Amino acid sequence: MKNIPTKFALLAFTSVGALGALAPTAAAEAPTAEAITACFGGASDGALVVFSGLKKNMTPAEVGAIVKGADKVSKFGMAKVTAKDCAGAVEFEFYFAKDKKNGDALGLATTRIIYDSKLSTDEAFYGNLVNALTAKYGKLKPDHVEKKLITLFSKDKRMVQLTLFPSMKGKQYQLTVGQR
Repeated sequence: MKNIPTKFALLAFTSVGALGALAPTAAAEAPTAEAITACFGGASDGALVVFSGLKKNMTPAEVGAIVKGADKVSKFGMAKVTAKDCAGAVEFEFYFAKDKKNGDALGLATTRIIYDSKLSTDEAFYGNLVNALTAKYGKLKPDHVEKKLITLFSKDKRMVQLTLFPSMKGKQYQLTVGQR
């Protein structure tokens, strides 16, 4: 495949009501806000559509019945599975915390979508993530968007955080959502 020269595009971050500067876009087409929204769902959907049916404190077996492979939990309480039906995502991660009140049984605490590291420098992809988050949760704080560290609480009081996180595969966007 031939290298395609970097193109420049004017990005509009409608969520903050300001225009972004000219920014390079990646050679490959970034997933659209619509494709990302299909994974997230709209404002009325509550939890992320891709994780619908999951509730706080579900056992690994209960989560595994909904998401194949999520019942294979590491000694650190993490389960990782290949992402499906979520544009740009490569992996889903589930964190199960010990519940001291319930005899140290593991219960679902957070879910995470990990995006392809190739998208970490793609400003169009980041803009589409911001637009999809805005459609789901409402207006975002401009300084959070600028810093690429977005933290908010959903209407049903779930903590939601989008970060650009360094990993063994390079920087990756990660969307972490607390369970209710």
